[in-house]
Amino acid sequence: MQYSIYETIINNSQFPMNALIISLDSVTWHWHNEYELIGVLSGSMKAKVQSNEYTLNAGDVLLVNAREVHALLNNSEECLCMILQLSEELFRFADTAEDEKELCFYFNSTQEEEPDCGFGLFYYRMVRILYETMRADKVSVFRVRAQVCSLIADLLEFSVYDKRLKNRGDKDQQDLLIRMIGYLENHLMNEDILNNACLEFGISRKTMDRIVDGILGVSAKELLDNLRIEKAKGLLKYTTKSTGYIMDICGYFSENTFYRCFRKSTGLTPKEYRDRIQMNSDKDELKGYLDYETPKVVSLLKDRIEEWENQTHR
Repeated sequence: MQYSIYETIINNSQFPMNALIISLDSVTWHWHNEYELIGVLSGSMKAKVQSNEYTLNAGDVLLVNAREVHALLNNSEECLCMILQLSEELFRFADTAEDEKELCFYFNSTQEEEPDCGFGLFYYRMVRILYETMRADKVSVFRVRAQVCSLIADLLEFSVYDKRLKNRGDKDQQDLLIRMIGYLENHLMNEDILNNACLEFGISRKTMDRIVDGILGVSAKELLDNLRIEKAKGLLKYTTKSTGYIMDICGYFSENTFYRCFRKSTGLTPKEYRDRIQMNSDKDELKGYLDYETPKVVSLLKDRIEEWENQTHR
C-alpha cells in the first residue's frame, strides 16, 4: 500500500473547490497546494499540522494552510469528517502584486481565540456547502457558490491571518522532505534506510534530522517509525497477509520490536487491531467516501442546519 506525500486535488468542474465527507481512518503525512478546512461531523479525530497536534471533536473546525504538511487520525469508534479543499485563487485580491504573497490563517476552534462571529458560523457554512453539494439539483451549484463566497469573505473579515511573501527557501526544504518521505516509503525493508536516504540526497544525518524536526517536529527515526506502523495498519486492515509477512515488509527485524512499536502507537497488538477492524467493518470493502450512506449523511447534515438556524433565530 502506497502512502503518497503529495495529494493532487481535482476540483469541482464548476468551481475551484472540492467538498467531501469521509469516514476517517488515518491519512498519513501529505500536503497540497489548496487550503483545507476540516470540520468534525461526528466522533473525534487528531490532526497533526507541521509540528503541532490537535484533538478535534464534533463541532470543531480547523483550517490547514496551503502547502502545510499534515496528517489526520481517527480518535474514536467512527469519525465522520467534512473537508473543503479551497483553491488559492479563491483568496486572491485584485492587486496583481498579491501573486507574490500568500495568506497564512490562524484558525482552529480548539486553540485560537474565537472570532467575533463565532466558529459556529464557519461550521454552519461547511455543513450547508456539503448539503447543497450532495443534493446536486439544478440550482444547488449556485447555492454552493454563494456559501463558498460567504465563507471566504467571513474568513478574510473575521479570522486572524498574515499576508507574507512566499519563501523559496522554506519551499525547497519542504520539497526535499517530501522526496525523502517518498524514498523512505519505498525502502521500508532496508535495515540501514536512514543512512542510505542521506546518501541518496547528499545530506548528513544531522541535516536530515534538522529538516524533519523543523517541519514536522519529530526526528527522522520517529518519522520512519510512523511510516512503518501506518503501512502495517493498512496491511492488517485491507489484506489477509500473516503478521510475520507484514513485520518483514515493513522493515521490522525483531518480532518483539514490531509488537512493542505497534502497541505503543495503537494501544493494541497487531492481532487485536485486525480483529477489531474486521468486527467494525465489512471486511475487505474499502470505506472512504460515503456514497453508500448518502441518505444517512444528508439527513445528518440537514439536522445540523436546522439546529444552527433554530439557535440563531431565538
